[in-house]
Amino acid sequence: MYTEQTNICKIKVFNIVLYPESDQRPENYVELFTNIFSRNVLVSTYSDRATHLRSFYGPDANGVFHGDISNAIYVNPDSDAIDRTTNEIVPSGADPNRGLGVKIWPFVFVPEFHRIAVVMPFSEKQVQKFLEKAICCFREPDSFAVNVEKDRDVIERIINAPAISRLEVRISYTNNDNLNDWSRLIDGEMRQSNAKSSTTIVTGTKRNPIDIRQSEMLKAYVNLSASNGYTVATVYDDDVAEKVDTSEHPLVETVYYNGNSPVSSIFNSIRRLVTRNHER
Repeated sequence: MYTEQTNICKIKVFNIVLYPESDQRPENYVELFTNIFSRNVLVSTYSDRATHLRSFYGPDANGVFHGDISNAIYVNPDSDAIDRTTNEIVPSGADPNRGLGVKIWPFVFVPEFHRIAVVMPFSEKQVQKFLEKAICCFREPDSFAVNVEKDRDVIERIINAPAISRLEVRISYTNNDNLNDWSRLIDGEMRQSNAKSSTTIVTGTKRNPIDIRQSEMLKAYVNLSASNGYTVATVYDDDVAEKVDTSEHPLVETVYYNGNSPVSSIFNSIRRLVTRNHER
């Protein structure tokens, strides 16, 4: 009896939010990424390395797109090079359209949930910079935000910490994530006031620390930051202070799939992620 092999991949997820709220429609995301792809936008993301959307397919039956991002070294043809046969300095003569040392990073994009999942390994900083710079070619810088989904275990650690002397939370309002109670209230108030982002700083002392467990509002702020910002907390454990920055702890999801393509399984993983936001 033949049993189909189960494969595994790991992903990190980026949350892309468009402002104002009236722009938050799946068709706007599709148009945005179609423009980035069709116009072959190339973004310098690190040193001589540049990144672009190499392929873009879809939508499938779930409205999901997929493809891959390329990252390569692009050498200026007029830059200096050394001819090792003569030891002379000569123009490189490189073809500016040919990227060297190419890396290919597959992705799955779900406009309905405004999330793009990139299959590891890849450079998180370079992908985030590419997304921000590429979107800037078609939208004003203050009309969108790109956030990396944060590790929920780190979020829970901050929320459940018995002693915090300083808490800084930066959040932006979401697209269409369904949130509960205080999270929905804060998200809704930001939308109604047209406030794109909010930074909240709460301070205590080692002797009289902050206890987030006693505040539904603070828990909501920290929970919102998992998808829409960041939290930095000074946590005390056995009288030893530790700075916990959620920006340093991206969410890594393990995805199991059958066959050659993980697209459907990644879509289900992203859908569960949004549902998890709803259940927080």
